[in-house]
Order: sequence, then structure tokens, then C-alpha cells
Amino acid sequence: MIGRCHHSRRNRMAALQPGTPAPEFSLASHSGQTLSLAGYRGRRTVVAFLPFAFTGG
Repeated sequence: MIGRCHHSRRNRMAALQPGTPAPEFSLASHSGQTLSLAGYRGRRTVVAFLPFAFTGG
């Protein structure tokens, strides 16, 4: 929902330490394609979440 920020202490995941495998998840790309972390298994991968609502875009 645009204009709302959904934060909840009970829905937060614990922070991972560097080198710790991330839990499996999937999400939609900006083009609508579903991407899964499993598709990058065995490769070094950086996942960055940018808060679009705060980027001015």
C-alpha cells in the first residue's frame, strides 16, 4: 500500500552475520519476473533492498 510503512517487531528477521547463508525467499523484480534466492545458489550474491519510497523515484 503506497504511503504506508509496514513494520512489525514480530515480523522482523534476526540480522545475519557475514558469511551466514540467507534463508530462502522469492520476490518480484521491477520487470515482474519472480526471482528466487535458490537460483543463485553456489554463487556469491549481494542482495540490496532499496526503499523506493525514499529515493525520490
